[in-house]
Amino acid sequence: MNQMMSQPIASTRGTRAFLTEPSARAQAPGSRKLGRDELFLQMLDAYRISGGLFRGADVNTLLEGRGRHSAGTVDSWKDKNEVIFFDWQCLTWMPRFQFDMAAKAPWTAVGLVAIELAGVFDNWEMALWFAQPSAVLEGRLPADALRSDPDQVIQAARHDRQLVT
Repeated sequence: MNQMMSQPIASTRGTRAFLTEPSARAQAPGSRKLGRDELFLQMLDAYRISGGLFRGADVNTLLEGRGRHSAGTVDSWKDKNEVIFFDWQCLTWMPRFQFDMAAKAPWTAVGLVAIELAGVFDNWEMALWFAQPSAVLEGRLPADALRSDPDQVIQAARHDRQLVT
């Protein structure tokens, strides 16, 4: 879908640089508040290395003709916190890394991480969380580490949830 970039974007303000906007959380005096458009562009760049972003309609098209999937499958995954998604400019966007392309289904570990982050992070913050370096993962992006070390990614989500709460 998207061409791969050689490297994800680098943060100059620590591992929480992305989390400067979406929710109503208080901003530190003098901090830069990023708009959704800028955050979206950062996510596009960060997710390119792990396959990019799908539009929600593209995921539905990908699943057509797979027998076990219906038109409401993706909506069901969203309702059950089995996938990471966010809305931007009246479209739903989903990071590609979270799908097992052979099974045409989300990786189970994505839902387990989403459960850890639910109620603490909104949809934008969850998507951003997967696209930024984690100290618990020794600087790796959760999106990149998920397949090779899902338990460690779940631990990183647990750790960050505790930091926020």
